Amino acid sequence: MLTKTVPVIDAEASKLRKFALFAGGVFHDKTPFLIHKFEIHGDGTFVSQVEKGSCLFTIGEGISENPTAYASLLEEFNGHETPNLELFIQSVKQLPADQKQIYVLSRNLRSYRSSTQPVPITLELKFHPLRIFEWSDTELNWIEDRSSEL
Repeated sequence: MLTKTVPVIDAEASKLRKFALFAGGVFHDKTPFLIHKFEIHGDGTFVSQVEKGSCLFTIGEGISENPTAYASLLEEFNGHETPNLELFIQSVKQLPADQKQIYVLSRNLRSYRSSTQPVPITLELKFHPLRIFEWSDTELNWIEDRSSEL
C-alpha cells in the first residue's frame, strides 16, 4: 500500500489580520496563497492595490480589468528593509514630517521578468497618510488603529 503525507496548515492562521494604507497604496504581509500564486522568493511587504494617480502608481502595473489591482513586493522603503508589514510601518513612522522625496525598492510580481527596481517617489501625505487597520474577531470588522497617525 502506498501512503503519502500531506502537510496541512491552519487556514485561519494564514488570513490577513492587519493592513496599512499609505501614499495611495494598500500594504500587508504575504500569505501562503500569494507566495504560491506569484512564486515569491524573498522578503518584502506586499502591495495589493494602488490608487490611480497616487504617488505610488509607478511601482507596478495594474491589470486591464482592474487597473488599481497591483501585485508588487516592496523590499525597501527609504533605505530601510521591509521584510514584513511591521517593519514597513516602523519605516514610515521614522519619516521626517517635511520629507517629500523618498525611494523604494520594489518588484512587480505581475511581470515574469521582474527584478527589484529603485523607484523615486514624491510623497503627498495630505491625502494619503499612514492608516493601520486590524481585524476584530469580536466586531467582525476592520478597526482603525488611531495611534498610527503621523
